[in-house]
Amino acid sequence: MPITERPFEPFQKMTDEQDRVLIHSQRGVIEIMPAAPGVVRVRAGRRKQLPAYHSLALVEPQALAPAPAYRLEPGEKCVRLRQDGLVVQVEFEPLRLTVERAGAAAGESLTEIAFGLRGEFITARATIRPGEHVYGLGEKTGWLDKRGRRYRMCNTDVFLVNREGIGIATDPLYASFPFFVVHSQAGSYGVFVDNTEYTTFDFKRAGEPSGSYEIAAPARALVFYVLAGPSLPEVVRQYTELTGRMPLPALWTLGYHQCRWGYKSADDFRAVARELRARQLPADALWFDIDYMDGYRVFTWNRRRFPQPAGLTEDLKALGLKGVTIVDPGLKVDRDYSLYREGRRGGHFIRHPDGKEYNGNVWPGRSALPDFHRAETREWWAGHVRRWMDETGLGGLWTDMNEPAVTDLGGPIENVLHDGGRLPHPQARNTYALQMARATFAGLRAQAPDSRPFLLTRAAFSGAQTVTALWCGDNSPLWEHLAGSLPMLMSLGLSGMPFVGADIGGFAGDTHAELLARWFQAGAFYPFCRNHAEIGTNAHEPWAFGPEIEAICRRYLELRYRLLPYTYNLFREASLTGAPIMRPLAWHYPTDEATFNLSDQFLFGRDLLVAPVMAPGVTARAVYLPRGEWYRWEAGDGQPLSGPGHVLAEAPLAEMPLYVRGGAILPMWPVAAHTGAVARDELSIHLWPGRGELDYYDDDGISQAYTRGEYRLTPFRWRPAAGGQTLVWEPSTGAYRDGRARWRFVLHGLGQAKARYDDKPVRARREADTLVVEVPDDGGKHQIFVNGNTRFLHG
Repeated sequence: MPITERPFEPFQKMTDEQDRVLIHSQRGVIEIMPAAPGVVRVRAGRRKQLPAYHSLALVEPQALAPAPAYRLEPGEKCVRLRQDGLVVQVEFEPLRLTVERAGAAAGESLTEIAFGLRGEFITARATIRPGEHVYGLGEKTGWLDKRGRRYRMCNTDVFLVNREGIGIATDPLYASFPFFVVHSQAGSYGVFVDNTEYTTFDFKRAGEPSGSYEIAAPARALVFYVLAGPSLPEVVRQYTELTGRMPLPALWTLGYHQCRWGYKSADDFRAVARELRARQLPADALWFDIDYMDGYRVFTWNRRRFPQPAGLTEDLKALGLKGVTIVDPGLKVDRDYSLYREGRRGGHFIRHPDGKEYNGNVWPGRSALPDFHRAETREWWAGHVRRWMDETGLGGLWTDMNEPAVTDLGGPIENVLHDGGRLPHPQARNTYALQMARATFAGLRAQAPDSRPFLLTRAAFSGAQTVTALWCGDNSPLWEHLAGSLPMLMSLGLSGMPFVGADIGGFAGDTHAELLARWFQAGAFYPFCRNHAEIGTNAHEPWAFGPEIEAICRRYLELRYRLLPYTYNLFREASLTGAPIMRPLAWHYPTDEATFNLSDQFLFGRDLLVAPVMAPGVTARAVYLPRGEWYRWEAGDGQPLSGPGHVLAEAPLAEMPLYVRGGAILPMWPVAAHTGAVARDELSIHLWPGRGELDYYDDDGISQAYTRGEYRLTPFRWRPAAGGQTLVWEPSTGAYRDGRARWRFVLHGLGQAKARYDDKPVRARREADTLVVEVPDDGGKHQIFVNGNTRFLHG
């Protein structure tokens, strides 16, 4: 028999608590509290008094701006709470909230929300209109637009639940990001649900004539934030203002990473490293899967197969390669294993309600799980991370199986308690990996305080972006998984998690030549770029299928390395605003309806449009070009194409359709074997006719010195002018200098142009189809004007 839903109404009274408003009803209480400009927090509880509010996702309270003031405006059968950027109207009969932006015309609300109780769930049902699309929700399968499906937040090892692995509609997956954006031509607003329980998001209702979606949490209180936007970038900025932003990563982490479960010895790693260098494949890291451990015991080495681990990592470093080891939370129950003995003695493991240690089955067999919700346990774990990094000389760590992934041995994990017995598992599961990542990050930072720690995780929750990158788990070598990686990674970026990737070539199964080539083409533009494969499968390395496929992989890895200065600047933007690296076209073209569910192409930053081939035997594909002029990358300086509209792009196996926006400013380096070998003084700044800007940022790429002013920032503005184009750059700020003496500008699509530097003639030479201008870099303000036989844009 279906459970009847009971609404919160009837309304009883309202009280103003000076920093929040409480709405009392017969079945519970609703709290409305301004949280930030344009952001309001709503809590709905089933009892007369709300429980204390504690969030694991939000940044430290002292880092948040003071909550904005508000005023109450009584009306007939309603009251309006007006704050900076937002208005919430409370209607008494029926009891519901209407949220609108400040200054909106009458009737232009964002949504209307009604509350109810259904069994153990508290529900919030909100209106959604025709023409509105739903983005975000993190690591979810399906199209970019999430409207029309139901989703559940429950961190899950997919292969433990479904032996077939990830399907096109599998849900849930490994990570939970309970945040989404509603977008239309009129603008955007966001909703962040700060419930760690197994919350559901039902957008199937959005197709009904009533037009609604429902959020439901099995909790004492449902907690959510409404973010008024009004733009997609502004909503993500507001969300990451609450939950934090990723720190600026080390440059090497943006390079290519090679991994395989099945590199079983030090000799295997040395052989792979030699192959990468002999074949001139740019790479910055080799990854150690579970084979390196002694019986899968965390923080140990198999000394027979890895007799001198520190010597191995030094050998890799000599070839420009960092080592990264996997670290799982399951600690083998073994009284001869010092880490287990310590954990048991210190009370560091999660337990059953009767106090008995919980044991589950993981790679080592019977295993205990650290209680990462407990501060003392996080400190203990961080100490072991610090010692591990000291002993091994590794570059970073990789946390896996942290959903947590176990098969039960001593009773269901759903019944265990975390945080020293205070937190039930259904409230702790989704944040288990988050707390593990924080503990691991703390150990990395303690070991090298002036470094930029690198950590990769499989499971996550909102806020994880502040300490870790994320990959999308155990995908398979299927065209559907290559195609599905695009909307999934874009959705993660829109959910505040910019440093993301999927295993190139597919992890679980045999890959094949054409798929590997196409996946390398797309993966070269993933924010995190790693090739990875499961033990027992065929070879997935770039050279696995002969010279033709190897050459394609090399070509796109070289392009990734050439574009590293551009990519690094995108990561700096992410660290400042939360902006994704891999962006849906709607991010920059928010009123173009053709972009609203475009899932098979993406923007890499603003200026590169990437359109991978994601089906076998395809040698041409339709590409949508939004408004403006677009240049085909592979065509040199061919004629630009004008958007909006579709074009049929030729795509032979060796070539992926890639376009650069007219007006783009792309800083580029020469190709190098690894980031440590880049000739950074040979920077070239490439420009295409049109309107663009770039605040070019640079620093040492490895340390925290940039936080002490050791960076360089130079604003460039590139504009059409009568008879040509003008480039103006302002004085550089910051103390960092790389020894480069000249700016080198490479101008595309300008024909037989002539150039003037600060209104004086300057030599411009032809190189292939470009015009190259070199001028001194003295850190000051200057300009270049290019005229002559030009193709340029007005306006």
